[in-house]
Amino acid sequence: MRIQEAIPTCKRERLYARPTSWKGQGRAVDLGQSLTSRVKEVTIINERGAAVGTDWSPTPEEILEDWELVEAQLLWKEQEG
Repeated sequence: MRIQEAIPTCKRERLYARPTSWKGQGRAVDLGQSLTSRVKEVTIINERGAAVGTDWSPTPEEILEDWELVEAQLLWKEQEG
């Protein structure tokens, strides 16, 4: 899916999205935020889904990549290794 297609679903269902090249890294982007604020790259820090975020500065390649929707639980499992 394209990043533009992921935004409404992330907002509606409180999911995260990530470029497919990030698979298995335990990180994603919070596209569900208001896009007037800085979009955050997030890392899940506990199994309940708590997250920390940093400002996301995408590369053109990341923007053009295929994207996937992910839940916090999957990101946590990837973080645990």
